[in-house]
Amino acid sequence: MIRWNRASLAIHSTRLNRDEITRRLGIEPSAERQRRSSALRAVWTLDLTDDPRESGDHTGMGSLRRLVDVLAPNREALHHLRDDCELRIWWSGDSDSTQGGFVMPADLLVSLGQLDIDVFGTAFLEDEITANGD
Repeated sequence: MIRWNRASLAIHSTRLNRDEITRRLGIEPSAERQRRSSALRAVWTLDLTDDPRESGDHTGMGSLRRLVDVLAPNREALHHLRDDCELRIWWSGDSDSTQGGFVMPADLLVSLGQLDIDVFGTAFLEDEITANGD
């Protein structure tokens, strides 16, 4: 099962700077990753994490659900940013085993579909040697 997960909205633009993306979207980005931007290319990200032991969401998708909840009211602004930006959602989870199984609930799939943003994902697997103590 996924024991820790993270989700991000990444917006890349060669036409808009971070401040303009923030103004148009109406959401503040995650500050720690904004240093990567330059005068020629803006990289705007919103990063969320989830620990199912704390949140109680054992699907492995808690961070993705929270991201969708933040973005859903701004769906129209996201749509208009497409003319000047590349938008992607990234999800990753850390598994407690050598299998990266996770559950993506149907209602979350519907909500993601309504955002109309591609989702890229991966699961990081527990090293079998470490897991067995060998």
